[in-house]
Parts: sequence; structure tokens; C-alpha cells
Amino acid sequence: MKRPRVLLADDHTLVMDGLRRILEPECEVVGAVEDGRSLLAAAEELKPDIILLDISMPLLNGVDAARRLHDTVPSAKVIFVTCTRDATYVTRGLSRGSVRLRLEAVRLDGVAERRPRGT
Repeated sequence: MKRPRVLLADDHTLVMDGLRRILEPECEVVGAVEDGRSLLAAAEELKPDIILLDISMPLLNGVDAARRLHDTVPSAKVIFVTCTRDATYVTRGLSRGSVRLRLEAVRLDGVAERRPRGT
């Protein structure tokens, strides 16, 4: 079975290092970038299966990057990683674009909440 190819995008090195350690046993981490513009370039070059990205990044935020990724690598699945507890921040940002969203938020205390949304 082929391991999924994952691209990480977060401006916090500690977060990226942690995600890499968690994912590497099951996934092939093909790259890691620290800003939205670098994410677009890396995604186009690497063609990952999955992109984990922070909503709040320098040069281009994660919401705007996700909109552009939809055109660049349409087959890639995008997973937002954020510290915010406010799901409306993500849904409001994406509802303005043409990106379809299924949001799954998992709080750090282990309680999962699921809110399907679509545009």
C-alpha cells in the first residue's frame, strides 16, 4: 500500500517538527514550508496527496492559499491546522471562495465536534 505524500505548512518550527514525527511512520512527508507563497510553489512542484496547513501564516494566509491550491493541485486534500477554537474563522473565510469545505475540528481536550459545511 502506497503511503500518502504529505506537505506541511506552518510558520512554527516546533509544530512542524511535531507533525512530522507523528506522520512519518504512516506517511511520506515530502516537504515543509513556513509561509503561504512557499506553500504554493512547493505544492505545484511536489504534488502531494495531503497538505496540512496553518490558517495564519506570513506572506499568504492559509485560507487564501487553500483557494489557490484548489486550482494548482486539485487532487490534494487540505487539512487546516490551527490553534483557534473558533470554527467560524475558517468557515467564514472559505465561504467567500469556491473551495468546498468539510470541517472537522478536534479540540485539544479530546472532545471532537463535526460540522459539515459546503459552498
